[in-house]
Amino acid sequence: MNNHDNNTFFFFNTNVKEVLIMFETTQESRYDLLDFVKKAEGKFLTSHCEISKSPTATGLGIIATQDIGEGTKIISIPKSAIFSASNSNIANLLQDEEIDGMFALNIAFIYEISTFKDTSHWYPYLKHIPLKNTETDEPILPVSFWTEKQKRLLKGTTADVFHKILEPQEEVMEGFELAIELAQKWSDEFGLSIPEYYLSLNDPNDKDEFDTKFKRFCSLAFALSSRVLEIDQFHESGLVPIVDLINHHCKNVNAEFLSLFDVCDKCGESGTCRHLLAEEAEEAIEMAKLDQNHLKVDANGATINDIISMETIIELEKDHNEPFSDEEDDKQGMSKPEEELNNPDDYVDIVTTRGILKGEEIFISYGPLPNAFLLAKCGFTMADNPFDIVYAGNSLTKMLNEKQYSKCEERIRWWIQAGRDLFLKWYKELEEQIGSDEESEEESAEEEEQEIDDNDDNEEKWLEDLCWDRKSKLTPAFKALVTLMSMNEHTWQAYFQHIREERDLNKSLRSLAPKVMNTAAKKIIRALAASRLSELPLKTGAEEESLVDPLTLRYLETLRQGEVKILRHKSLE
Repeated sequence: MNNHDNNTFFFFNTNVKEVLIMFETTQESRYDLLDFVKKAEGKFLTSHCEISKSPTATGLGIIATQDIGEGTKIISIPKSAIFSASNSNIANLLQDEEIDGMFALNIAFIYEISTFKDTSHWYPYLKHIPLKNTETDEPILPVSFWTEKQKRLLKGTTADVFHKILEPQEEVMEGFELAIELAQKWSDEFGLSIPEYYLSLNDPNDKDEFDTKFKRFCSLAFALSSRVLEIDQFHESGLVPIVDLINHHCKNVNAEFLSLFDVCDKCGESGTCRHLLAEEAEEAIEMAKLDQNHLKVDANGATINDIISMETIIELEKDHNEPFSDEEDDKQGMSKPEEELNNPDDYVDIVTTRGILKGEEIFISYGPLPNAFLLAKCGFTMADNPFDIVYAGNSLTKMLNEKQYSKCEERIRWWIQAGRDLFLKWYKELEEQIGSDEESEEESAEEEEQEIDDNDDNEEKWLEDLCWDRKSKLTPAFKALVTLMSMNEHTWQAYFQHIREERDLNKSLRSLAPKVMNTAAKKIIRALAASRLSELPLKTGAEEESLVDPLTLRYLETLRQGEVKILRHKSLE
C-alpha cells in the first residue's frame, strides 16, 4: 500500500543521519554531493530509503528503511544536474569535431575535472567519482588491457572465445591519441589549458610517460562506462548523481530508471523549442519555393501563386535567418510561467516496479547482460546470471575434424548455405504462431540473437548459434544442427532429397526441433560439453591468485563456475 501522504521528498538536507555517499565516505565528498543535488532541486524519498552499505554488492547502495509500495517515485533528478558531453563546457568543441558517444563523454569529463574544476557546475559531483583503485592508487583497467598472465585466468572461457573480451580494444588507444591531438589543437587555437594529468605529454617519445597517461585515460573510460545511463536524444549517455548509487541485479529488479527519450537533440527541450520552430519554418520555405515553380497566369497575363506569395516567402526567410532572442522567445510563447518551470519531462526518475520490504536493497537492471559483458564493461559478475551462455562453436569445429564425423561435411555445407536460414525463418514463424506471451525472458533474448540478418556472413554466423543457455538448453539452431549430425547416412540422404524437392518442407524442418533428442544426438552433446570443460582454465593456485586482487578473483570464479555449472547439468549426463 502506498501512503503518499506520509512520503517525505527530502531536498537533501546535509544533516540527515548517517548519509553515506558513493565513492568516498569523507565529510567533504558527502557534503559536496548533497549540496550539489540540493541546489539542483533533486528529490530523494528519505522517509522510506537511505544511502547505505550494500548488503549484496561491494560499495554503497540504496536501502529501504520502510515498506515501499509499487509505483513509488523514490528519486527524481533534474536533467540539468546530469553530466553529459552535450551540456559540458566543451560541448561546442566536441560538436565541431563531430565527436559523440562515450568518447565524447570521456574527453568532456577530463576537461571538467582538470581544466575547469571549481568553475564547472558539475565539479562538486564529478570530483568524487573514483577513477582508480582507492586502496592501491593504481589505475583499474578493463580485462582487454590486462597482462598476458592475467588474461590466462580467463583463457578458453566463453568470455574469451565467444564474447572476445580479452582482445585489445584498438579504438581506446586511437581515442587516447586523438584526445591528445585535440587537446593540443584547442590549446593552440583557443588558449584552452591542456589537462596535464591525462593528456599532456612532455616528451612524445617517452614510452613510460605515454603508457602512464594512457592507463589513466583507460581507467577513466572504464570507470565511466560502468555507471553511465542512457538519458535522451540530447544527452545520449550521461552521469546521474545519486542514481548511479543504485546497483544492477539480473533477477531481483524492483525499480526502473525513467527518462523521456524523445526530446530535441539540439537543446534537450521536451516540447516545442526554437529548433523545432526553425525546422518548421525551413520546411515552409522549401514548400513555398516549390510552389513558386507552379505559377498561373491571370486574365491580364500576370502570374499568381497557387499557394503562397513571394512576399510570404521573403518574410519566412527573413524570420528564419534572424537569431532568436529572449524577447523573441517571449513572443513565441517560449518563456514558461513560474508554475510550469518544474516540468516532469525535464527530470529522470527512479520508480519502484513492485512492493519493497523494509531492509531490501533497491535494484535496477542494466539490461539482459551475461557476466562476460558485465565484467568487461562494469568490472563485476553476478552468481546465477540467467543471461549467461556457454559457447560450443570451437568444440564443434574440432569435433568435425575427427574421422568419425567426416560424414557430416555435406550436412554442414548445406546448413551454412541454406539450411540455417530456412530453419530460423520457420522457427520464427512457429514462435509467432504460438504467441510471444508464452516466451520466457531468456527465450525472447535468444530469439533476437537467432533472427536472420541478410548482411551477416553465414560462414561465421552459424557458429555463433551454438550455445547452451543458463538452464543448459541448446539454442534452437544448435539443437537442429546436432539433430542433423546424429542422422545415419540413409536418413540424411532421404531428408536431403525431401528438402531439395521441397516436399513437406515444414514437416522436414519441424523434425530438426524434436522435443526429445535421440540417443546419437545426446552423445554428441555430451562430447561437446566434455570438450568445453577441458578447455576451461583450471582452478587458480597461489601464483594465479597473486595476479589480481581478491575481489576481482571472486568475480572471475563466479564467471568460470557459472560455465562449469551449465556444462555439468544433469540434463547433459
